[in-house]
Amino acid sequence: MIAVPEQQAWQDHYAEGKGFRRVGEVERALLAEHTPAPEGGGRALDVGCGTGELAVTLAGMGYTVDAVDYAEQALIRARTDHLPHLYPDAGEPWQPAALYAATHSESGMGRRGPLLQSVGKTLLAVPDSYVSTVVDVSPWAAVKWEAICAHRSEVARERPLPGLLARLPEAERDEILRTESFTRLSPGPAPGDPHRLAA
Repeated sequence: MIAVPEQQAWQDHYAEGKGFRRVGEVERALLAEHTPAPEGGGRALDVGCGTGELAVTLAGMGYTVDAVDYAEQALIRARTDHLPHLYPDAGEPWQPAALYAATHSESGMGRRGPLLQSVGKTLLAVPDSYVSTVVDVSPWAAVKWEAICAHRSEVARERPLPGLLARLPEAERDEILRTESFTRLSPGPAPGDPHRLAA
């Protein structure tokens, strides 16, 4: 019987920056000869993937690869070291320049506040100065309402917002749904037009 190190031993191994040798040319040639990807691609499962060397090799051969390891540190290293190589068509890795959080402004409460108060609820709002972008979503109001209605159990109940909205006349409901407010979560003031999202 082969002794397998405990999970913590593998965690420590990868956390210390250790790994294993890279997949070599001989192994690549053997894989290409004996396990070519089927026409249109194939699926592969790499169990105990470590830092992802084999997974990346198989992905390069045309496989869609599911790679798993019980050492979280190995998976962190695999993502860091190889993610750009797994999806080369996605382009260069990027970092978001800004993050926007959906919010409700004090002046934008409109009919929402009284509607929720009618069932003993409160809607938290931020001062208008915190809102960096207001978007008119009128062209997508029908799609937005359809998405809300997909939560049938919430629409059927009286107290949740979807249920309250379902009992309103269409014009009042559209007034509530037609705008979205966002707060930019990044250091410094929000540049440019406050009615457009900026990166």
